[in-house]
Amino acid sequence: MSGAVPGGSPLNELSGRQPAGRALLQPFYLSPEIYRNDIELMLMRHWLCVGHESTIPDSGSYFVFEIDRESVIIIRGNDGVVRGLINVCRHRGSRICYDASGKAKRGLLVCPYHAWAYTIDGALRSHPRPNGTIASPLSCLSPKEEGRLSGRPKI
Repeated sequence: MSGAVPGGSPLNELSGRQPAGRALLQPFYLSPEIYRNDIELMLMRHWLCVGHESTIPDSGSYFVFEIDRESVIIIRGNDGVVRGLINVCRHRGSRICYDASGKAKRGLLVCPYHAWAYTIDGALRSHPRPNGTIASPLSCLSPKEEGRLSGRPKI
C-alpha cells in the first residue's frame, strides 16, 4: 500500500505494515479511527447519490437517507423541487421522520416528540405552547431563531 494515511501515526504505521497485493489487515475493517477517517475524508466531502427522484413523484413525498450519524429527509416540495432537509427537530433534537419513506400529511413534517411542525420546504410552521394552544413561529421566536431545519444539505 503506498502513501501515508491522513489522521496520525497509528494509521501511518498500519499503512506501512500492509503487505502489497494482499487483503487489508484486520484493523482496516475494525478500527473506529479508520472508519471515521473514511467517512470524513472520503464520503462526506463529495456528492452522494442517495436515490432517484422518481421515488418521490408527488409534492410531500419523501424518503429518508442515512449515512453514518447523519439522517436526511429527501422530499419533493410544492414547487416540484427536490430538497434535502436534516432529519432533526430544532427544538429537542428528535428525529422528525422515523419511517423510511412516506408522504407529509397536510404538507407538514411534524416532530413526534413535541409536535413542532415544519413545511415541506423546511420552514418552521408552528409548535404547541405550554398551555396547549398552537403558536405560529412569528409569535414566539425572534427573527434570528425563526427559520428552517438546520444544516440543510445542497441538492
